[in-house]
Amino acid sequence: MNIRNLSIILYFWAFSPAFAQFDKLKEKVKKELPSNERATPTRETNARGGAPNAPDKDQKRNESFDAHYKQKDEAKAKSGELDRKTKLNSPEFDRKAYEERIYANFEPDFSTANFPPAIAWFDLLDANKFAFDITKGEIRLNGIHVSFLPPKSKDGKDINYRPSLSTSKGYENMRPPIRADIVDAATGALKGQQFFKVEDYIPPFKKMVLVDQFGGDYFPFFANVKEGSYEIRFFLGKTPFYTFPFQVEKKTNPDAYAPVKDLYFLKGPWEDWARIQFDEQSGEVLPSIYLTERNLNIKSETNWNDTVPMKGLVKISRNGTLVATYGQTTNSGDFNPDNGKWTRCQFLTFKAGSNDRETFKKADMKDGNYVMEVNIKNPKNGKTVVGKYGFTVKGGEIQSHPKADRNQNKDPLTVLEQGKEFYYFKKM
Repeated sequence: MNIRNLSIILYFWAFSPAFAQFDKLKEKVKKELPSNERATPTRETNARGGAPNAPDKDQKRNESFDAHYKQKDEAKAKSGELDRKTKLNSPEFDRKAYEERIYANFEPDFSTANFPPAIAWFDLLDANKFAFDITKGEIRLNGIHVSFLPPKSKDGKDINYRPSLSTSKGYENMRPPIRADIVDAATGALKGQQFFKVEDYIPPFKKMVLVDQFGGDYFPFFANVKEGSYEIRFFLGKTPFYTFPFQVEKKTNPDAYAPVKDLYFLKGPWEDWARIQFDEQSGEVLPSIYLTERNLNIKSETNWNDTVPMKGLVKISRNGTLVATYGQTTNSGDFNPDNGKWTRCQFLTFKAGSNDRETFKKADMKDGNYVMEVNIKNPKNGKTVVGKYGFTVKGGEIQSHPKADRNQNKDPLTVLEQGKEFYYFKKM
């Protein structure tokens, strides 16, 4: 046996009894200690991710942090700030409760504006601002103007129509002042929502800008609708202030090789309304009508809105006498609507009998009852669009349609907001 092995044996022979005696002493002391003085085992982890087997001091500190954050979360929920862990489009998100909470203390004072607010009709009928994808049935509202927004809330404070939607702390203060609910007209079922901030524009109008931040998780970019009748209900805080009805018609392509089988087409006020405006410099009368094409033979899912040239004739009569025309025959006037879009087609008018050489101007619009008769033909399919629209001129001014006259239409939810430049008149 060598010296090294002999040393190891002597070491264990000498110290093993000592270790054994120490273990017995430790067990004896443990048994004699009162239960309230024994060491309390610590949890391996804590709610804030503390280290395993943390000592009592660390545990108490972490419990204090937990209580602090819980109190902060409860305060945030009570004040209406967004729970950053739950997306607005999540099934777990209680939207109604959230909206009730965040707008609980927001009551606009509508008496601080000259009239109740209304959405501009010329934007609701605009294919770029009321954008609709016929292959998906998706609506996107953006750049729409609204009139007579109240500047004050009922507590006398200025309403902030351009709130900051995020801070250095995260997604907080998510309270866009205006939203649009797209609902099923028959059942009231919610089909989608859009949220808006507001930018200044020419009074009494302001421009509504779609909130599309945060990747669509908190504020959706689109609202999806399919076949049926719908309403867009606009809200200021919790208060509804305007309603726009429309329909969606589904058409199915029988071609098995069609790039998209089902297509969705808008129907509604576009079919029933026309408008007139005047050139600012010359005073020329510039009517517009809304036209569309419903062609199922599209090129692809993203290429479906081809322009479809059409020809037509427009005749304007006053008290039964022809006073203006656009085109000499049904094959002369040009109209260029897009497939799947309601296109506003504007045209010049000429004095009757001038062979399109002398334009018809505002000064030529003498008092009387007017009828604008439209006859348009699609050369591709031979279909003809015919319509008659009536309006009245009194004192040299076009009289507003009763729907657009706030003295006659007392329902702010349905008033036709035409502004000062446009005059809308309905199909007879």
